Amino acid sequence: MSRRSIIFFNGPPRSGKDTACSLVGIRTQATVISFAAPLKLQTAVLLGVSLVELEAIKDLPHPALKGGTPRQYMINLSEKMIKPCYGDDFSGHVAIDKIERSSNILSDMVLFSDSGFRSEAEPVVNRYGLENCVKIEIERDGSDFSNDSRSYWFMPGLRTFRISNNSSLDAFRTSVEEYLYKIGFI
Repeated sequence: MSRRSIIFFNGPPRSGKDTACSLVGIRTQATVISFAAPLKLQTAVLLGVSLVELEAIKDLPHPALKGGTPRQYMINLSEKMIKPCYGDDFSGHVAIDKIERSSNILSDMVLFSDSGFRSEAEPVVNRYGLENCVKIEIERDGSDFSNDSRSYWFMPGLRTFRISNNSSLDAFRTSVEEYLYKIGFI
């Protein structure tokens, strides 16, 4: 297997993680993986909506969830069922399996669009090597973790860079690309 470059995007909801992945993905043809994708798929099926529709309603109260939001349902599913039963690192092992079994990985670069826990990143870092992994923390005015179970996380030795997403899309893209170029990822 060739060397994989792994980038974890870490930040609160609406900070620009998906945007950053899209920008880097277009430039590098990287594969984008979401730790939360299985939770989102299960939630969409439960509520009878498409994944696109789920994104539009994930922060709105839903009658089937007794007024709770789909986001809160996914947090509860992860924190109260999956992690207690299968371990805090379950999502990381599922992601590794996806990377290694997928025949449509076109690039040696893999972007994680929603890294919010060290425990889910650790199996990935252990599999692909600390030297091949970086974390980009994104901050944006008005975005915080107050309604989310995720947070900024720390891993000794993991190269980490914090980027502000408070100006133009071009400035944001330039910040991300300059960092990745500086460390030899693009």
